[in-house]
Amino acid sequence: MNLNNTDYKLTMYKKYIIGLFTLCCAGNTAAQSLAQAKQLFLNGEFEQAKPAFGKLVKQAPSNANYNYWYGVCCLKTGEAEEAVKPLEIAVKKRITGGQLYLGQAYNETYRFEDAVNCFEEYIADLSKRKKSTEEAEKLLE
Repeated sequence: MNLNNTDYKLTMYKKYIIGLFTLCCAGNTAAQSLAQAKQLFLNGEFEQAKPAFGKLVKQAPSNANYNYWYGVCCLKTGEAEEAVKPLEIAVKKRITGGQLYLGQAYNETYRFEDAVNCFEEYIADLSKRKKSTEEAEKLLE
């Protein structure tokens, strides 16, 4: 098969366009996956959301939101030990509400003093933001 210069350029151009299109679609799929995972999370479907957030944490281990979502999913699916590290990252990066779930994870892994500290930090944060602390204070009873 003998391609002339114009045919070769046309073939390479087509390959370039197809490759570019594929990359755009792959990026769009990842965005849809994040949006879908967030919706599952908001619906309380933690088991279904957990794999997507796990992948995102592996891709961006320092992302506070990904760690928060993944940690909560782990906690809510009975994997408190697995939840601790990502929730610690989320709390360290000041994700609102992270202390509540980290405190629960500590409590379920028998780290009671750490749990109390997290709950106290959570209550202090609520107070600072002028939110009701009544429900949170029941955690310390």
